[in-house]
Amino acid sequence: MATVTAEIEEWQATYDVETWADLEQSLADSDLTSAELRDRRDVTTRWEENLEDCRLSKHALALYSDVEATRE
Repeated sequence: MATVTAEIEEWQATYDVETWADLEQSLADSDLTSAELRDRRDVTTRWEENLEDCRLSKHALALYSDVEATRE
């Protein structure tokens, strides 16, 4: 999860946004070239995937903790 967090922080700095939604909103900027638009679309996809992976990992860790607690 640390790697995902670092990647998201890099995107926040690179694109001067705070959230995935902010980056997605920036796609409406008419000053962007087609290459920039493609790059931002790719990043929004990866950002979404990273958020989902983090959510699933946290859920799995919580379930594991619950299982371990019942064994004690």
